[in-house]
Amino acid sequence: MIIDASVILSALFPDEQQSQSQAIIRDHVAGQISLVGPTLLEYELSNAVWQGVRRQRITM
Repeated sequence: MIIDASVILSALFPDEQQSQSQAIIRDHVAGQISLVGPTLLEYELSNAVWQGVRRQRITM
C-alpha cells in the first residue's frame, strides 16, 4: 500500500480520519500490510509538524 504524509499525520494528531489511519498503521505493525511512501515523505512530515508548531496548532 502506498502511504502519504496525510495518513501518518492523521494517525498521530486528532482528525476526522484518525481511526482509519490508525488502523492502517496497526495493520502495518502487525505485518498484515506493507507500506511504501514517496521519497520525500520524511521531509513532508517534518515540514507539516514544523508548520503546526509555528502556527501554534501543535505544542512541543
